[in-house]
Amino acid sequence: MPADNFFVHPSAVLDAPLRFLQGCQRWEVGNDSKLAPQTLPTRVFIGPHACIGTGASIGEGVVIDAYCRVEPHAVVGANSMILYRGTVGVQANVGEWCVIGGSVSENTIVEDHVTTFGKLIHTHWDSLSSWDFREEAEPSPIIRTRSFIGHDARVIGGVEVGPRAYVCAGATVSRDVPPFHIAFGTNKIQHYREWRGKLRNNPLFQES
Repeated sequence: MPADNFFVHPSAVLDAPLRFLQGCQRWEVGNDSKLAPQTLPTRVFIGPHACIGTGASIGEGVVIDAYCRVEPHAVVGANSMILYRGTVGVQANVGEWCVIGGSVSENTIVEDHVTTFGKLIHTHWDSLSSWDFREEAEPSPIIRTRSFIGHDARVIGGVEVGPRAYVCAGATVSRDVPPFHIAFGTNKIQHYREWRGKLRNNPLFQES
C-alpha cells in the first residue's frame, strides 16, 4: 500500500483496554485484542500518542491526530478527522466526513458531515452515584447531519441539534436546536433568517 496513505506513529496505542470501572461488579480489562495494524483500513493516519480502544471501528481515510483518543467500541466513519486532542467516548458513533475537535461523550450520535469543537456531554443529574454505573444510562446528545458546534460550546443531555443547525462558540445548549436555527448564549435559539450578522449567509443554511 502507498506509504502516504497508511501511517501509524510508533507511539500510538492500538487496542487499548477499557479502564477499570467504578461501581461495577466486574472490572472490564478488555484484553481481547481485535485492533492491530493489519486490521486497520488501507488509508488511515494515526498520529503520535493517539489511543484507540478495543473493539473500536475506524473507517477508510480517517485521521486521528496527536494525543487524540477513540475509546472502546466507538465508531468513526470514513474520512472523518479527530483533531486537537479530541475524544470519542465509549460506544459513541461518529459518521462520515466529520471533524471532531472536542469531547464526544459515550453513546453520543454524530451524523455525517458534522463539525464540532465543543463538548457533547451528559447532564449528570445524580452527582453522587458512581461515575461508571447507573441503573439507566443518561441520554446522550444527537447531532444531525451538517450541523456545526463552535469552540467551547456545550451541548448537554439528550438533546437533538439540527440538521443544518449552528451552535455558536461558547454557547450552552440543553434543549433541542431545530434545523436551520442558530443557538447562542444560554439556550437562546433563533432562525438563521432572523440573525442580523453575517452568519445568516453561511452556506450551511442553504435550504434547497
